[in-house]
Amino acid sequence: MNRTAAHIRPYRPGDLDALYQICLLTGDNGQDATSLFADPMLLGHFFAAPYGLFAPSLAFVLEDAQGVGGYILGALDTRAFEEQLESNWWPRLRTRYPDPAAGVPAEQWTRDQRMAHMIHHPWRIPDELASRYPSHLHIDMLPHLQAGGYGRQLTNTLTTALRDQGSRGCTCTFPAPTSARPGSTGTSASPNSLPPLPNSQHLACAFSAWIYETHPGEAPGFRRTETGVCHDALHENNVSRNDVEVRRAA
Repeated sequence: MNRTAAHIRPYRPGDLDALYQICLLTGDNGQDATSLFADPMLLGHFFAAPYGLFAPSLAFVLEDAQGVGGYILGALDTRAFEEQLESNWWPRLRTRYPDPAAGVPAEQWTRDQRMAHMIHHPWRIPDELASRYPSHLHIDMLPHLQAGGYGRQLTNTLTTALRDQGSRGCTCTFPAPTSARPGSTGTSASPNSLPPLPNSQHLACAFSAWIYETHPGEAPGFRRTETGVCHDALHENNVSRNDVEVRRAA
């Protein structure tokens, strides 16, 4: 298959709309999520825009003749990034998107309401990950740019930038398996399941699978189901299980 050549470049402020668009067009487990949301901005508000606005030096885009079609976004210090969003990003969004009413069962929430709840209750990196893998990254590419080697190139670009800024490790999230999608119990990883940091020149990448669960009578929220490590870069947009040594809690 002939593919249009694409190149990686640093993020520019004019790319913000592209971050929103790509996030939406890949928001249904890599597929177009446009039909799933009444507000097309919600996914980008949570997963993409904050990086362009608050960590632009660690944002890179993938561009071809069709325009920007992919990105990789990162934060050097995840804990500091979380605090920055808590002070300067989430408050304005919480005014715009109220938390779902307490009387509405979580399993009846719309996709928009779930995202609103996430804005009011964003996930926090667990202590055992933050202490060992202080940075994190997020990557998405449109389908026509996937499986062409660009995921590895993007990740090499960002992990090099992170390493140059002093990071010793980063985390990345990837979709939980179908059996651990919202509504199921999943498997929770324990701190002891974290593998050791590699003794090499590569930036260590820990990968965590998260699910957003809703159960009758319980507060909805994020739970980590798997944790693993990769001593090299991601291969493609979606993490290949062959590249991740996944260790489940007993």
